[in-house]
Formats: sequence, C-alpha cells, structure tokens
Amino acid sequence: MGQSLKYPTGGKDLETVIIALGAGVVIGYFNLVPQRVSHWTNYLTLSGLIILLLSMGMKVGSNPKILGNLGNLGIQAFILAFFSIVFSVIFIIFLDKYFINLGNDKQEEVGGKR
Repeated sequence: MGQSLKYPTGGKDLETVIIALGAGVVIGYFNLVPQRVSHWTNYLTLSGLIILLLSMGMKVGSNPKILGNLGNLGIQAFILAFFSIVFSVIFIIFLDKYFINLGNDKQEEVGGKR
C-alpha cells in the first residue's frame, strides 16, 4: 500500500469538524461572541476559505496523476456540481411550498406581509 498521511487529530478528522461546527452553532445561537469581535467573523471565514482553496490547489498541482486526468475530472466535476445545484434548488422549492410556508398563506390573505 501507499504511504499513509498522519493527521494532527489522530485520524479523527470528521469528528473534529463536526464538533467545531456544532460549537460554532452554539456560540452563534447564544450570541456568546462580543459585538466588537463578531464583525471579524467574515474576515476569519474568508481567510479560512482562501487557505483551504490554496492548500487544495497545491495538493492537486503536486499530483501528476490528477493533472493528467484533469480534463476528464473537470467534466465529471461539472456534471456533479450542475446536478447538485439543480436538485438542491428543486428540493428547496419543494420545502418552501409544502413545509416552510405553512400558516403564511392565511397571513397574506388578511393583508399581512411575508
């Protein structure tokens, strides 16, 4: 087999991501971040995204097998992304029409705004 990578989390990457996401939701829901600090969250998010994309690009660029199949992988990625977006939009429209809007129709009949 090939050389295995050693992760700083000891191979529990998914659990670490889920715990971090859950902690972020709890912190945001209960407004545990002071207002003077919360305006920095957009900058932190963008910085993290840039670092993630840069590191993914470096990993792709350093792998000759991926670079050799980039044309084929690009088409597959486009098809996967296209259908993911299309079916996500259809699902959201379905949820909005049949589940989320419950009770809002009566409000609109009386003249209330959505």
